[in-house]
Amino acid sequence: MLLSYTTLNLFDTERDKRKYDDIRKGVMDLPFLNLHRIPGGSKTSLRLEKIQDYLASAKVCVESNLQWCLMMEEYSVVPRNFLNSLQRFVTAPMESLAVAHSTTQQADIFLAKKFSIISLFSSFDWKSRTPLAVHNPEYSKQLYNSDRGKLNSELKSMDSERYHAEYHMHPHSSVDYVKSKGESDVALLFTSFNVKDKLIPFLKNLEKEELSRISSWQSGWKYDSRDLGLNLELEFVEYTGVKQYQLEPSLVNRIGFYDEDLSSYKSDCKHHLGISNWYTDPRFLFEEGDYREGVDLYCQTKDGAWYYDYNYYNYDKESSCESKK
Repeated sequence: MLLSYTTLNLFDTERDKRKYDDIRKGVMDLPFLNLHRIPGGSKTSLRLEKIQDYLASAKVCVESNLQWCLMMEEYSVVPRNFLNSLQRFVTAPMESLAVAHSTTQQADIFLAKKFSIISLFSSFDWKSRTPLAVHNPEYSKQLYNSDRGKLNSELKSMDSERYHAEYHMHPHSSVDYVKSKGESDVALLFTSFNVKDKLIPFLKNLEKEELSRISSWQSGWKYDSRDLGLNLELEFVEYTGVKQYQLEPSLVNRIGFYDEDLSSYKSDCKHHLGISNWYTDPRFLFEEGDYREGVDLYCQTKDGAWYYDYNYYNYDKESSCESKK
């Protein structure tokens, strides 16, 4: 049912003309995807390309006439219960805050003042204020095993309760926790009102500034490090002056370990051996699996007879085999 309220748009951001393999062609031809190609210009930089990518996405979002707009990078992955969890833990709570306002416009303005962005990815634990740095040896030895998401089969072997998806939103400003480039912009959720009223004007200003900067650079000015890209999550929060919300654990996880944006410009990336971004959320689970996985449907009693477990499929009752042991 939720798919009827969803429009999926795929943006091909490759500026150079090239042949795509069969897998990419297959994805682009999926009937439920709307494919958009973003043309390149003569004056460009990595920052300008990012700005134009988001600007094109923002315009399509407004055209969709939907209430929410989610922008996700290509290296992200979502759980199987994504749409239900998105509605239950994110959009429904936010919409309930605005339900007291009599008109749609008043509700939109209220939400715009409430938050600028909701980020659905985090490699940071808000309660302990600890980065989930999987590449850090100390973190890996001390905290990784307790933080990581565990399948139901493992939880049962540990005599722990079944996995229940729980997500919590934390409001914070850029002062509370500044995300690095690799941690930012993975999955950003906006209201469409915010996209039209704030994001598009903001991106247009950035585009104008970057085109001017490129012209000055090409005229002989020194290269500017901002060409390494765009931290939209940070820069948009600073522009609006409104706090963002951070969802934890991640509802959308980052699975990419390689950043071509960095390797193209930084000669000191050699020691990374092609891996320049380790950010991911170890708490993320694609699916939790069956709590009864690995448990036989029959059990053997003390006298050696085999007994059928009548409560095997009833998760709310104790195994009927327990009374036969």
